[in-house]
Amino acid sequence: MSTTRGWHRCLGTTVLAIAAGLLFHQTAAAQGVTTGGVDGFVLTEEGLGVVGASVVAVHEPTGTQYSTLVREGGAYSLPNLRVGGPYTVTVSMLGYRTESEEGIFVRLGQTV
Repeated sequence: MSTTRGWHRCLGTTVLAIAAGLLFHQTAAAQGVTTGGVDGFVLTEEGLGVVGASVVAVHEPTGTQYSTLVREGGAYSLPNLRVGGPYTVTVSMLGYRTESEEGIFVRLGQTV
């Protein structure tokens, strides 16, 4: 089963598209899997990746922070996140307005 969720935000005069795919991976042998993850893209309005942008996911109940940088092509990946939530994912980059998405939940063995 696969579900996709995306969102777009205006960042001042430049627009970043923060797109996250919600992929449900049904695995019969989920033994040993204790985490999930968040993957997505940070793009300009023209579709160019914002390489070097900071992406931080905060597990709100505990305050645990997970961070990464946007790679070539605009992709980012935050694997091995604590299951549950809610998480707030924040993207920031010098010259752009900081943008956040709240209320993200991570399920066992899934990537949001």
